Amino acid sequence: MSLAVLRKMSADLHLVYDQKSAMMYGNFGGYFFAVQDKSPVRQYLISTWVKPTVPGRTTPDVFLASYSSQKNFTAGFYYGQNTLTLGIKASGSSKNMCAMIYDALSAISGFLSQNGYVGCCADCGCESGTSLCLINDIALNVCDSCYNTRTANLTSLREQEKAKPAKIPLGILGAILGAVIGAVLWVVIYHFGYIAGIAGFVMSFLALKFYGKFSGKIDLPGTIIATAIAFVMVFVAQYFAMGLELYLVLSEYYIITFPEALQAVFPFMQQEPEIATAFVTDLVVGYLLTAAASIPSIITYYRTQSRQFKAIRLAPTSMPQQSEAIR
Repeated sequence: MSLAVLRKMSADLHLVYDQKSAMMYGNFGGYFFAVQDKSPVRQYLISTWVKPTVPGRTTPDVFLASYSSQKNFTAGFYYGQNTLTLGIKASGSSKNMCAMIYDALSAISGFLSQNGYVGCCADCGCESGTSLCLINDIALNVCDSCYNTRTANLTSLREQEKAKPAKIPLGILGAILGAVIGAVLWVVIYHFGYIAGIAGFVMSFLALKFYGKFSGKIDLPGTIIATAIAFVMVFVAQYFAMGLELYLVLSEYYIITFPEALQAVFPFMQQEPEIATAFVTDLVVGYLLTAAASIPSIITYYRTQSRQFKAIRLAPTSMPQQSEAIR
């Protein structure tokens, strides 16, 4: 969603929106919540950090399972180590999204209040001196001592990641494999008479995904390599799709092999301008959709890198105040 929409949504929820961390946060129903915008996976991740004070009460995981079974907009949940998280699917209008998040916040805060849960540090469980932090791109509520421990650990992790080499040859192999899967989809879609450009989106996504899996890490060079492979494969897929159609038509009248049909693609297009126009049109659409998949991935890479192995304090959380309802 756009920055303006996110700011309006946070205002409607009576939360603060922080652009750098892509997160809304604040007190709601007596508990401190963070709502992270996870655009790449089309989710909003609601988090709060609590511990029980009354033994024998219903645990949050039981409540979350029940709530999720009743709401079709949820996308997974977790409770453990004083941390409660619930995923909300990013779908529909901003007004609808706001209503879904509000419903979840109300239900969670109501359950926690009724069952005697209090806000606390995610790591040690202390109830005072805590702050909302973004640590390695993960929202956490921690005290000063635990924050210092985590930041010290980040330094070690940063050095380990720098020392970890990317297996570029394997990454290239993975990107080619992912792009080939998309290319096969392209040929199939084209054969059934549809614009195959949507397969370009799949091609780029799988090339990036498989590069990361095969190389062990996705970095800027890897992103560029995978994207370049996807763009090349778009042309290859369109060429093979045209060659297949030419082969199927000519084989009814002549003895011709598929390789011979591939060689005849360009001469055939020179003789048939309409076919050449269709070829170029599908190719352009494919490149546009491939770019539509690639650009967000590259932007996400930069955003993630800017927050990776970093710790940022955003706001104190140990002084709860009741949130007002949306009017």
